[in-house]
Amino acid sequence: MIYLIDGDDRKKAESKAKDFLGENYEVIDAESLEKADLVSIFQGTTLFSETRKILIKDLGAKKELFAELPKYLETEHRIVILEQKIDKRNAICKELAAVAKKNPKLVKIDEFKITEEVDKFLTFRVFDIALTDGKRAVKLLREAEENNSPYLTVGSWTKKAVDLLAARPNGEREKRIVKKLAEIDMMLKQTSFSKEPWLLLETFLLELSDKK
Repeated sequence: MIYLIDGDDRKKAESKAKDFLGENYEVIDAESLEKADLVSIFQGTTLFSETRKILIKDLGAKKELFAELPKYLETEHRIVILEQKIDKRNAICKELAAVAKKNPKLVKIDEFKITEEVDKFLTFRVFDIALTDGKRAVKLLREAEENNSPYLTVGSWTKKAVDLLAARPNGEREKRIVKKLAEIDMMLKQTSFSKEPWLLLETFLLELSDKK
């Protein structure tokens, strides 16, 4: 069975993948794959088991490989294909969706998108706490991640940082914070960015409390 999971909420997507695959599954980054590898992945067996459990990340980034998927729909293995920004207008996606509707035992498709909402009061509070206590700020942020957008959170923090810089135009720390947030914002907007957005924000909070 092939389970296609799409969406920019990697945390939820990976959690769903783990629920489907269970323990002891293989992880493959599509960046390292060639067309010839697909036969081994979808039809090959191992010494220990004829049925494999495999997680493939970002296969859609390699269009020539993604286009081969319809050939392997009857695979005996449990395979999750984890995507972030797949084009559902793509002919292959439409074909997979049609198969999933007709025969859900062969193909399953889910989507997990990050919410486009943000609690400004909470994100401002997290930022303020991080100025002195990064670990506490990260803990509070994790409690808020499910109901807030990391992209809008960066925007809220940037506004807060700019206000701090306006109050202290010569402050070196304030300048570094504004610069770092601009870098994070740019990274999140890149189509090639594949890391968990919230992890990037948590790292920023920890660094913020270290740099007095």
